[in-house]
Amino acid sequence: MNFRRCHIYIPSTSRADVNMTFLALPMDWRRRTTIVVGRGEKLDYQKRFPKYANIIECPKKGIGKVRQWIIDNTEAKYVLMFDDDLRFATRVKKGEIKLRPCDQEDVDKILRILFGYMLRDKFVHVGLAKRTEASFFLCDHRTVVRQNNVHGFNVRKLRRLKKKGVRFDLMELMEDFHVTLRLFELGYPNKVLFDYTWDQRGSNYRGGCSTYRDGKTQKRAALALKDLHPKFVEVVKKEVKAAASWNDMKVRYDVRIQWRKSYTGEEDSHWELERKSLRK
Repeated sequence: MNFRRCHIYIPSTSRADVNMTFLALPMDWRRRTTIVVGRGEKLDYQKRFPKYANIIECPKKGIGKVRQWIIDNTEAKYVLMFDDDLRFATRVKKGEIKLRPCDQEDVDKILRILFGYMLRDKFVHVGLAKRTEASFFLCDHRTVVRQNNVHGFNVRKLRRLKKKGVRFDLMELMEDFHVTLRLFELGYPNKVLFDYTWDQRGSNYRGGCSTYRDGKTQKRAALALKDLHPKFVEVVKKEVKAAASWNDMKVRYDVRIQWRKSYTGEEDSHWELERKSLRK
């Protein structure tokens, strides 16, 4: 496959010392990667990242607006967006629960597979499974499911669908949930890789979205998502156990989403294999 029109973006703000995702990438892919930072932060990041790292400042603030700015301004045809603090793992054996950390050869396979889902399989949006999710479903991939922290998009298609509400900047937070739901509502399935996974040090870690996420913005985002997708989103309250990583919130508003119920396309024959792979 020709990856010439493919590019990786890592949005990051207020944590120039966090470069886990970037350094996990093989060198060839690092040169096809852009780290998108907040206004006035470029110099700080340049001091801490390798000299060859491509770092640009985004004039927008807030992850939803930053993601949309990337889609609106990239010259790439296909993009992958990664959180900046990810660790990657892969199954020791296909169809088994046990995982091991990825080396750079494994990460190269992840990138080729995800871009391949878009280039070869023609999916508009793709993703990578969270580590905990891959321990329940032992298949190599799933379709029409939640995805977060790792997002791949066919840029031209997303731009054409912008007028139909497929845009990140409608939400302060949970912007990726909205875009995934809207694509499902329009009949576009996603494809999420399950033989490889991501995990991170914890939600709402310092910097990033934690600089503006608090109880009010979290509640506002949950209610906004329900307003946009009332048939498929339920707002719930959750007790926060790791309060230190959530700005000392004791209770936070979250959402429960019926992903497949929102999908208007045809049922995928692979779903039966997914059900059979569910760990007993």
